[in-house]
Amino acid sequence: MYTEVEHTADYSVQLSAENLPGLFIQAVQAVQVLSGVEAGDTKPCQRKITLKASDLETLLVVWLEELLYSLEIDRLAWQPEDVTVDGCVLQADVQVFPVKRIQRFIKAVTFHRLEVSRKADRWEAAVVFDV
Repeated sequence: MYTEVEHTADYSVQLSAENLPGLFIQAVQAVQVLSGVEAGDTKPCQRKITLKASDLETLLVVWLEELLYSLEIDRLAWQPEDVTVDGCVLQADVQVFPVKRIQRFIKAVTFHRLEVSRKADRWEAAVVFDV
């Protein structure tokens, strides 16, 4: 689950999931919805992604930067299928779809107010995007 938080020059989202992989999947969905991504009708392809970082916050930023690059440069949207997070290493099998249209481009994922934390039985994150 994610909810948009209003901000003047940025998009901000709160993410929530039962586990870390679910949190990273929610982040992808939030970016694509905020961007107004429309996938094309072409059959998807499979892509394997492996990312490493020094901490979970940076791993989330790197994951989302990879998505933004895929959207803007490769014109490919993501459908994560199998995501694992082991420490600060993420591995994912992602279906990629050609993008038909993007309504709003997100320039960058920021470290402003970035947080990834475990609260009771859920993982939560706060992410701010520069638009």
